[in-house]
Amino acid sequence: MAALEFDAATTALVVVDMQNDFCHAKGYYANIGRNIAPLAAPTSMIAHLLEDCRRASATVAFTRLVYDSAEGSMEDRHKLKPKRWSAHGKRLVPDTWGAEVLDELAPRS
Repeated sequence: MAALEFDAATTALVVVDMQNDFCHAKGYYANIGRNIAPLAAPTSMIAHLLEDCRRASATVAFTRLVYDSAEGSMEDRHKLKPKRWSAHGKRLVPDTWGAEVLDELAPRS
């Protein structure tokens, strides 16, 4: 892999929804039979980039999609709904393993 140069003072890495329920072999989607390989595939590349950004003291931010019972089902709240990637049921519940970022990418203080 070619070296990537960036200015840590003006660079941020945003890691989006790399959560256990989406990307882990024991997560919700894998357990209901979905092929999570495309979601899990970039994990090692993201981990390397994350380490480079952390080493350079660049800003790192994470997003997580979480279930919110007050807002209703996630299926009803989504504006874009992939035809082949629908699921029903509780997943990505706050304060559970499934809603957490994968261990190999986990946020640090």
